[in-house]
Formats: sequence, C-alpha cells, structure tokens
Amino acid sequence: MKYTMLALTGALALAACGPTAPNAGGDAAEASPENAKLTEALAADLRADDKARDAFRNPAETLAFFQVKPDQTVIEYAPGGGWYTRILAPI
Repeated sequence: MKYTMLALTGALALAACGPTAPNAGGDAAEASPENAKLTEALAADLRADDKARDAFRNPAETLAFFQVKPDQTVIEYAPGGGWYTRILAPI
C-alpha cells in the first residue's frame, strides 16, 4: 500500500509538471506593441548571422519570460559576442 501511494503521488506530480493547454482566447502579449518591436528586432538585417541560432536559443520566448519591455533598462552581464545585444539594442 505504501508503494502504491508513493507511485500515485509521483505520477500526479509528473502530470502537474506537464504542458498547459493553450489559451483559447489567445495571449494578450501577442498583439502588444512590445512584441511588435521584439519581432522587428529579431527580423533585423543586423542579425543576419544570428538568425540560425534562434531556433535553439528561443530569444522571443526568453525575453517574454523575463517580461522585457521597451521602456526598461537591461544590462547584459558578461556579454560574449553580442548575440542578445543585437536583439535588445533596437528595442
């Protein structure tokens, strides 16, 4: 009985960590001006060489997670080659 409860608890914990259902009404951030500026920055010619890595680094999702907005000051700690700088500077 003890192992059954442990297994059930583990299964429920894993299920709770799964992906959530998509928002039926759409995400309010999708139509925001901040997102439009981010989309423009990601498509900029300045980033021609960087675009190939976007699929692996997910810059739009990362900046949305951190809720980066155009009126904020963002500091890039220990920047490397400027990959995020070329995204954030136009915003």
